[in-house]
Amino acid sequence: MLGTAELNAINWVKSNTDKTDSFLILDEQDNLLLSPLTEWFPALTNRRSIATIQGTEWLSKDKHYNKQFPVINSLHACLYGDVNCLKYFNNKLADKYKYIIISAKNSAPLLASLENNPGFTLVYSSPTIKIFRSNTK
Repeated sequence: MLGTAELNAINWVKSNTDKTDSFLILDEQDNLLLSPLTEWFPALTNRRSIATIQGTEWLSKDKHYNKQFPVINSLHACLYGDVNCLKYFNNKLADKYKYIIISAKNSAPLLASLENNPGFTLVYSSPTIKIFRSNTK
């Protein structure tokens, strides 16, 4: 079930981003199949979430569930790493992203790394959700 913080972030996305923008969502939920934000984000925002695994069983080749699940599952460990962890996965992901959404009740090391990196700008902040825009073209 989505909470108020998630719904507020979703509303911000709908009002402040283009429908063609894509998102990387990292949630501290250990099982990415159980993350309500990751699962419901595409349907509620009409935006692409490159780390939402639900529905990829219908895609072909590199975007198929069997190829993406191990990558996306490993990518979630970047919450406890830094920007270099994200860079490592850039070529392994099926798509690119313009925004990163971090959903964490506890402080995640990646947050400080993103805040101190000129390649990213914090564009939305609540106590549990931060949204960063990638400054790279």
